[in-house]
Amino acid sequence: MVRNPQQRLQVVLQVTKAIQDNYSRNQLLKFLESVLKNHLGIDGFAVYSLRNQKPYLEYDTANLAPQLAEMPLADFLNRLEPNDDLVEILGEGLWPFDLVIPVFHKTALLAALLLKNAGNIDADDANFILSLANILYVSFENKLMTREYARQRSEQAALSRQLEVAASLQRQLFPKEMSSGNGIEVDGFFRTHAEVGGDYYDFFQAQPHQFMFCMADVSGKGVDAAFLMSNFQANFRTLSVYESDLWKMAQILNGKVNDLANGDKFITCFIGRYNTVSRTLDYLNCGHNAPMLLTNGKMQLLPANTVGLGMLDVLPPAVPLKAILPQQSVLVCYTDGATDLESPTGERFGEAALQELIQDNHNLAIADLNALVVRKLEHFRRDFPYRDDIAFLACRFN
Repeated sequence: MVRNPQQRLQVVLQVTKAIQDNYSRNQLLKFLESVLKNHLGIDGFAVYSLRNQKPYLEYDTANLAPQLAEMPLADFLNRLEPNDDLVEILGEGLWPFDLVIPVFHKTALLAALLLKNAGNIDADDANFILSLANILYVSFENKLMTREYARQRSEQAALSRQLEVAASLQRQLFPKEMSSGNGIEVDGFFRTHAEVGGDYYDFFQAQPHQFMFCMADVSGKGVDAAFLMSNFQANFRTLSVYESDLWKMAQILNGKVNDLANGDKFITCFIGRYNTVSRTLDYLNCGHNAPMLLTNGKMQLLPANTVGLGMLDVLPPAVPLKAILPQQSVLVCYTDGATDLESPTGERFGEAALQELIQDNHNLAIADLNALVVRKLEHFRRDFPYRDDIAFLACRFN
């Protein structure tokens, strides 16, 4: 069942990419059939589209048409209102389907999905199906526009709706609770210049006494970058459980990125593992901005020791590095959107300013430190727009 945010984000990004690649109406409905059947366990459904208030059968995997031929389907569908529940539950006996999901655009009913044997579908599933159906049918409406200006406006609205759904699901990929309870103080923030982006950070317990964290940045922006990063997140979390060698993990991740990106995109990342017993930090920097490590008040940069994932078919050999962290050590990771941020006069914020800000304020509580960074970046850019995504992760090892 597709019921976790990461899987649902991938489905939304896939259908969005298919629309952008100009897949046909029938191909997109086949995609919807695959999601309903293979991921939600619905073995039959039909789609009735409406033109001039008259329903016509557009897609049928459950052979419902013969059963509905003599039934007042048009009257039933025309009685549906935009403020009706997402899922209309029908009584047994009269209708040969379990659920109907109406798809409206403003006050106009575009289509209705008739689902058969859908007893296991809950409200969240129904909302997810409705989101996909809305994305598809708004895109269908765009293609029916005859005037170029109206068509462009509708495509913009459809893309905005797709990205709103994707952005909502992408936000769920970032960890909601990062307090370890093992003397590690953690906080992070993310700012995107568009609805979805390609930056990512994570922090979680992978094994007893071991915590994993990651900061990553996909080259490029938008849906393609978000799709690649959602796959990276899933692979990183899976590997963190059973692969103890960071170099082997990076090699596997490099292969996964190459398989998906085909050389079009790459990911820079900083991967770390911290052991609370030995106070040892193992880390590997794959082409990413050098994180800042402050121990006993002194700052050390942790530069890249191999290239970004997906840049080459095979990563050049590299050895993960180690550091023993005294109490009150602070680690700060970020993506280049922070240092590349521009002021209205075109001035770049820069690495030196960020390093000075962290050095002067590293004794603050981690959440307060991050809040200070956000205020400084906002003050620097004023009303100048973000040109890139920004991700920021700070940890104190007490």
